[in-house]
Amino acid sequence: MKSYNTLNELIIKHGDDVREFVKSNIADVKINPNPDKITINCPYCGDNRKRYKLLINIDTGFFKCFRCGESGSLLKLFNHLGIKQEFIELISSLP
Repeated sequence: MKSYNTLNELIIKHGDDVREFVKSNIADVKINPNPDKITINCPYCGDNRKRYKLLINIDTGFFKCFRCGESGSLLKLFNHLGIKQEFIELISSLP
């Protein structure tokens, strides 16, 4: 696997691919007016009222829930969601 800085750089460089991965692998995705920001229901706090509190920032490669405060790298989020391996395979296949 690539190093953390290199992985984060790849996430930023291949934002379109990451965005498509998120849309394909996470239910109830809401694309914001700024396409580099995606909101989803938070899997950490369990807010199931469909208020989309967790913001994924493709520009930085990080996420933050504005309800429970959970934050971190996209790799941490994808690990929690059980899609980390698929994401690593995608990133590894990109030039």
